[in-house]
Amino acid sequence: MKKILIVLFLLLAGFSYAQKKGYMSAGVYLESGTRGVPFGAMAAHFSYNPIDNVILSATVYGSVQQPVTMDETTFMPAARLKMTTVFPLKASVIALEQSGWMRNFGYFDIREWNMQTLVSWQNPHWSIGLGLHDRLIRDLNSGIFDPSEPYVNEPFNLIYRLQYRLALEGKRWYATFRVTNFDYLFTDYYYNPGLGAGFNYILSKGPVLWADLYFHPSGIFNLSPVFYESTLKLGATWNIY
Repeated sequence: MKKILIVLFLLLAGFSYAQKKGYMSAGVYLESGTRGVPFGAMAAHFSYNPIDNVILSATVYGSVQQPVTMDETTFMPAARLKMTTVFPLKASVIALEQSGWMRNFGYFDIREWNMQTLVSWQNPHWSIGLGLHDRLIRDLNSGIFDPSEPYVNEPFNLIYRLQYRLALEGKRWYATFRVTNFDYLFTDYYYNPGLGAGFNYILSKGPVLWADLYFHPSGIFNLSPVFYESTLKLGATWNIY
């Protein structure tokens, strides 16, 4: 109950800071990887800036996977809601990102809920973020968990993101490079940091085309449940005014 009250307070604080109407954007992307999503995934996302300094977004995600314990593929749906509140400073901003998402592991009859809060300082080139991630896993009827404890809760996991944005004046493209221990929807949160790189190209008429590559090493002394995972996302975003 306390967690719910804290989230509601943060949501209300974000809305109270905002002032006026803005814009909308929508897009799609494809994802593939060496583990977890080897057969690919597709997502559709929508963002709305209803009032100044606040961005609301929703993502619907589906992936085709083959778990290591099974010979056949299966479909895994997921959905995410996110709110970003921006507090302008002199030459930079403070951004408060609040996310919640659900994933359904149908092949194990397990459902997972995630909640995440990230506070980041951003200027035109650098972004430094620190936050907390909370995960709740429920056994729907698989018999994997102890019947007397059908829930597993992983509260207050520390997450971080250090990102650099390379943008040249007068160019339609920009690139990003980051070190982080989390990603959204499928990969969630890792104990060890990973490396990511993104590329965006803004067409004169049409969408913004983008690509994102993420690599997660095995960690110190190979102590990681996922070894040398890499994922590639390719997408397009349209601005709707």
